Amino acid sequence: MSNYYFKDEKFIIENYDKQKTFSNFLPGIAGLMGIPMWAFYVNRGQGIAGFGIKDKSIPIMEFFPASIALQRVALSGFRTFLKIDGESVEAFAVGSENVSRSMEIEPHCFSVIETNHTYEYTVKVNYFTIPTEDFAALCRSVTFESLSERERTIEICDGLAEIIPYGTSNDDYKGMGNLNRSWMNVENMESNIPIFKMRSSSSDDAEVEVFHNGHFYLSFCKDGQLLAPVVDHELIFGYDSSKQFAEGFQNNSVEQLAGSKQNIENEVPCGFTIYSTKEKSFRIVTLIGNASDSFAIVNQKDKVSKFSYIDAKRELSKKLITDITADIKTKTAFPLFDAYLEQSYLDNVLRGGYPIELSGGEQSFCEYVYSRKHGDLEREYNWFVTEPKCYS
Repeated sequence: MSNYYFKDEKFIIENYDKQKTFSNFLPGIAGLMGIPMWAFYVNRGQGIAGFGIKDKSIPIMEFFPASIALQRVALSGFRTFLKIDGESVEAFAVGSENVSRSMEIEPHCFSVIETNHTYEYTVKVNYFTIPTEDFAALCRSVTFESLSERERTIEICDGLAEIIPYGTSNDDYKGMGNLNRSWMNVENMESNIPIFKMRSSSSDDAEVEVFHNGHFYLSFCKDGQLLAPVVDHELIFGYDSSKQFAEGFQNNSVEQLAGSKQNIENEVPCGFTIYSTKEKSFRIVTLIGNASDSFAIVNQKDKVSKFSYIDAKRELSKKLITDITADIKTKTAFPLFDAYLEQSYLDNVLRGGYPIELSGGEQSFCEYVYSRKHGDLEREYNWFVTEPKCYS
C-alpha cells in the first residue's frame, strides 16, 4: 500500500515523519461571530509548528519559516512524556523504534497517531480551532489507549514546551529573547487557567502600556474538572536546557510535581498537563488561546470544560467548512478528485474572501469574510493577517 491514500474523507499519510516534508495550515474559519486564529503544521513531531492571533507578530507558539520549523517542532512544540509502571518513554519522539505512525488530514482539522508496539499503547492527537466564541483557541485532544491486557500505572505529562506571553512580538523574542523574559509573567494559577502576558510593554518609550489581553491554557480529563497545569519548564525538563529529555518528570512522580512550587515570572513559560491513572484509556483536552479580556475565559470554565462542548465545536468547525464548499460539491467515481475540488475552492475563498450580503434599512452591500492575505511557512515573506474579530 502507498504511504499516501484517501479514505473516509481523510487524506492519510503513513509514517508521516519519514516522508517528504510539507507545511500546511488550519483554515482559521471561526464563523461570522467567532474569533479566528492562525495555526500552521508540518509532518514532523506532533504537527503544530506555530499558532497565534492576528499575524505572526502575536504568537502563542513562536513562528518560524518552514526550514527552521521542521528542525524545531519536535523539541519546542507539543510533547507527550509517559511513565508506564515507572518506565519512561516519549510519544512521537524522533528515532523511536518499533512504532507505527500516521497523520490524518481533513479540511477543518488534522490528527497524528502513534502505536508503540514495545510499550503497548496508542496515542491519538487531534487539533482544530474553536469556532463561534468571543475568544480564539486551538483545541488539542489527546486520547491514550493501553494495548496491554494487564493493569498498569500510567503517568502522563502532555503540553507545549514554550508559550510566548501576550505582549511579546515574534521579532523581539527572536532578537532579544533573554531581555524579553524579564517582563514575562503568569497570572491566575489558582483557578487552574493560567494567563500568560507581559507585565507591561518592554519598549524604550515614555509611555508604558499595560496589557488587558492574555493567552490562556486550560486542560481537563473529566467533565468540569480542570487539571492544574505546570508552567515552570524547569519542573519538567530539570537541568536539560535543550529540552530533549524531561528529566524533571522522569525523576519525580505526578504527585511530587503537583506539590512543587512554580516559578511564574522572568522566564519563558511552558504549559503542561500532568495526570496519573490506572485506567486502560483516557482523554485529555487542552485549549490554548487568547482572550481580549484575559480573565473572561475564567467565567466560562464550566461551559468549555466538557467533552460534549469540545465534540460539538469540532462538528461545528467541520460544518462551517462544508457549508462553504457545498457551492462546488461534486460527486464522481473518484472521491479523491471530489475532495480536491472542494479543497481548491476553500483555499481560494481564504485568499479572496467569501461574499455575504449585509443590509440595513434600504441599503445593502457585499462584504467578503474569511479572507486572509496569503501566507504560510514556506512563504514567510508574505505578511498574512487573520483579524481577531467578528466578520473577520
